Amino acid sequence: MNAKSKNFLALSLQTRVTLIALAVFTVGIWSFSLYMRQIVEQDILQLAGDHQRSVAKYLADEVNQELADRLAVMSRIADELGPIITDSSALQQMLKSKPALLHFFNTGVFITDHHGTALASLPLTIQRVGINYQDRDYISNALTKGQAAVGTPVVGRALAVPVFGMAVPIFDSQGKVVGTLAGITELDKPSFLDHVTQTAYGESGYILLVNATNRTIITSSDHSRVMEKLPEPGVNALIDRYIAGAEETGVTISPRGIEVLASSRQLAVTDWYVVVALPTEEALAPFRKLDRRNELAAILMTLLVGVLTWRVMHRQLQPVHQAISKLTMLSEQNLPLQALNVEHDDEIGRLIAGFNRLLHVVAEREGELRKSEHKLSTILDNINSHVFLKDTEGRYLFANRYTCEMFGAPLEEVVGQTDARFFDAESLDQIRRNDRMVLDEGKDVRTEEVNLRGPGKQPQSFLTIKLPLRDEAGNVYALCGISTDISDYKSREREMRQQAFHDELTGLPNRRLLFDRLDLAIAASRRSELYGALLFIDLDNFKPLNDNRGHEAGDLLLIEVAHRLQKCVREVDTVARLGGDEFVVMVQNLDADAERSSAQIGIIAEKIHATLSEPYRMHLKDENGHLTAIEHHCTASIGVCLFHSDEQSAEDILRRADQAMYAVKESGRNGIQFANGQHSVVAPPAPA
Repeated sequence: MNAKSKNFLALSLQTRVTLIALAVFTVGIWSFSLYMRQIVEQDILQLAGDHQRSVAKYLADEVNQELADRLAVMSRIADELGPIITDSSALQQMLKSKPALLHFFNTGVFITDHHGTALASLPLTIQRVGINYQDRDYISNALTKGQAAVGTPVVGRALAVPVFGMAVPIFDSQGKVVGTLAGITELDKPSFLDHVTQTAYGESGYILLVNATNRTIITSSDHSRVMEKLPEPGVNALIDRYIAGAEETGVTISPRGIEVLASSRQLAVTDWYVVVALPTEEALAPFRKLDRRNELAAILMTLLVGVLTWRVMHRQLQPVHQAISKLTMLSEQNLPLQALNVEHDDEIGRLIAGFNRLLHVVAEREGELRKSEHKLSTILDNINSHVFLKDTEGRYLFANRYTCEMFGAPLEEVVGQTDARFFDAESLDQIRRNDRMVLDEGKDVRTEEVNLRGPGKQPQSFLTIKLPLRDEAGNVYALCGISTDISDYKSREREMRQQAFHDELTGLPNRRLLFDRLDLAIAASRRSELYGALLFIDLDNFKPLNDNRGHEAGDLLLIEVAHRLQKCVREVDTVARLGGDEFVVMVQNLDADAERSSAQIGIIAEKIHATLSEPYRMHLKDENGHLTAIEHHCTASIGVCLFHSDEQSAEDILRRADQAMYAVKESGRNGIQFANGQHSVVAPPAPA
């Protein structure tokens, strides 16, 4: 390294950057180039716009003169039609005597009365006579305003092709409008509008004749655009200004998506205007060729300055490059952080020294962070809950040891997977639904989730909490979930509920559940006005069976009675055991009529009575463990109480049914008794 290089390196970084910054002259070159480009483009567009305005004015004047000439001729002829307006034949002859009209209008002319109905027409091949045209704006304007009118282009009623009409009023001797003379020009045929359609403008430019009233192109040098609708108001500001009557030149995007330079000129006779447009690409084509040469020269100069600047800056920033290389090596090889070399006491040297101090602080914090992560990992892997993180697509980012054990996969295989790998379809649906509430709506979810494919194919219940994790902008980027297995708790809860509301021997609802359902049935009866009924059933001569055969025989009999009662009624009805040999059957939704309801429940009661009276065949174990078959005959005393929408309580209904049952007992057992005493069936006692 020579003396000049050493002296140069001894300078401050600010001095070195100042010397190198001379290269910013390239910015000046490009700024000047862009500025001149804009100025020249504006000048070229201005010249092109001036030419376009001249063309637009010429064409507008031509079309305007053609329209004015036709209206003038029509007005002179209309003056002759007033006296003969009521004579259709004379009108037809008059039209035939004016062949010039067919020269002016390529689709003919016609005369209407003051109602707009055609009275005469040329040529005769177009059958217009008798057709009413009052809905055409040029006819209605001539009739109502008494002025010549040029109509809006429409699809013709007689020809079904795009046309526009012109009309002048016909006055009688008192100056009253008595009809119109109208001429029709078809836009698809040669006409006086050929000044527009046959005028070429540049290679890709075009000319339009537009009706401002309905924003429709009347004709164009591009014939495919005839009757094309212009964009709705608010879409193109320049077109909106043309529609409003402005005559100006501007750059806009055409309806076909091309940037064009457009100029307009309004017509005096009607609300039409001429548009002359040229794509800016064509207008600026000569300048663009020169501009590309200038750009090439500027690019070459920029590349040259860039190479020189890069070499100088690379030399000046060598210490920075060395520091970056060392930091990259430490990172890739996972080595402990080391201080960087400070070669010069300049701005870069002081920057590296400050960075060394920062490295020391980072190293200390990394040590603390590793300790903290180890503690957290230990805690998460030893808590008796499933802890996991998922991204917005439902892929696992983390799962603790307890979760991995449930999935039967190590953490490396769990990360990146979705729940579809670990859960069945039905379980997956509820899990994903809860996940989307967190990820899409940002809600906290606390719910119970069920894994139908748990250990041993048994369902698992989990109490799950899922929370959204948000970035600094408040957007949800992941969810954190904690699930605790509550399967044992749910099982114990089901067992306790079963014991609390069901008879342990028969599995039937007990007194508590019966009263709950009876209260609901009473409320439903009030709403539907349908009767319900309660049957209180007591087995006759049950005690001797217990005394003679033991409690095992009695229990078997009670279980069989429960089964028979359930087969006698619908699934929506309730069969309950109150205790001992007492059973209750509750039937709902009988009938709105008391007698019919009484008959219905009577049939059910007799069916129950007959079913319970059938023999009972049971097998008991003797002292040696052998099964012994026995047969037992048993009857039942049944009390029936109807209930409706009156103010009866569940206790009242059960008490009345109980009283009716005891009435059967007192009258000899083995029968059916209604609580109102209107119906009873008593059968002779069966042998025990």
